[in-house]
Amino acid sequence: MKINLLPPKMRRMAGRANRLRYAVVIGLVIVLMPVYFTYRLGVTVERLAQNELTLKNRVGLLTPFDALLTERAELEKRVAELKQAGGERIHFVPTIHLDELLRLLPPSTFLSSIALDKGSLRFNGVVGSLTEAATLLKLIQTSPLYDSPLLSQLSSEPRGYRFEISATLLGGERK
Repeated sequence: MKINLLPPKMRRMAGRANRLRYAVVIGLVIVLMPVYFTYRLGVTVERLAQNELTLKNRVGLLTPFDALLTERAELEKRVAELKQAGGERIHFVPTIHLDELLRLLPPSTFLSSIALDKGSLRFNGVVGSLTEAATLLKLIQTSPLYDSPLLSQLSSEPRGYRFEISATLLGGERK
């Protein structure tokens, strides 16, 4: 329970004083809050302007490196493409074809050269007789690793018969 011992005229003024204090405080808050936020906004804008200037200076220093960074990105992209292509590619194993060729050669055959790539085999040399040349051609034809052998040269020499054979490769690949 509240007891107000002030005379009635002063009691009314005490209530007004309280209201006046509240009104002054609220008025100050209403006036000072925008001023405070405006000040903070100005400080933030100034800081952002300084940061922007600093970043522009740094960008100016990094501009010579743009060409290098672009080239590096292109090289990284190319390396990734090559790695992807290499992972999917079938690897050519030439030793399978060479082993097969050496297994098929008659004993008196001498090779002068061998050319082997992913699609074909070409070799030449000297055999002891026409029969050995025919036998060699037949053996290459029956091999599962060669297709369409072709005897493109056969000429007589003092040591025997010079030949040149080419064939298409089959098999000899692995993932």
